[in-house]
Amino acid sequence: MKHWLFIISAAMLSSGLFSCSDDPEDYSDDLAEIKKMQGDLSAKLDSLSKAQKDLDKKQEDLNKKQEELNKKQEELNKKVDDPDGGDDGGDDGGDDGGDPDTSTVFKKFENPGWTSVAFDGDFAYSMTVVYQLPSDMKGDATSNDLFAAFVGDECRAVGKSINGVFLLTVIGTGNESEPVVFRYWNANTQYMYESLDKIQFTPDLTYGVVDNPKTFKCKHF
Repeated sequence: MKHWLFIISAAMLSSGLFSCSDDPEDYSDDLAEIKKMQGDLSAKLDSLSKAQKDLDKKQEDLNKKQEELNKKQEELNKKVDDPDGGDDGGDDGGDDGGDPDTSTVFKKFENPGWTSVAFDGDFAYSMTVVYQLPSDMKGDATSNDLFAAFVGDECRAVGKSINGVFLLTVIGTGNESEPVVFRYWNANTQYMYESLDKIQFTPDLTYGVVDNPKTFKCKHF
């Protein structure tokens, strides 16, 4: 047994697995190599850290841009859903929010002479709409003012002012795909206005009553 241990030890010594060198230069070279490797590793870590910071900043910028895009998309969706800023006929009869902008010069129109289509043939249905002018427009109202309902470019009703109140019997086929919009021509100022409300034609619908008319929310035409 001792004989075999001696042989194995001799073989290991001859192969260099056991080194008994005491030369300090060997250790110095090893330490220098280790320090160089540590320096390289530290530099790589610094580079990775800087790259991570750059990525974080880019991600933050992308998040901000995404928020801006989302905000613009919301604004665009609102404009598409309600291009005139109206309330789809949900007026409660009050005077708020419907006054036209008079801060600029607007186009004037001669009497449009609106004429409604006849209440016969395909136009066998009707609905009733009663509007009043906003309080700041009533002072210019006259009995010669005109108020009309349109589906597309087709006139479906014409009425005149009675103390700033308009009662219209709007006629239709019952199969309208476009909403009913309203236009008002003031004979005194010669301004023309168009409603912000857009009402889907509905047979027998009553929108406003004489004792409590809907307020005409509008914009200059």
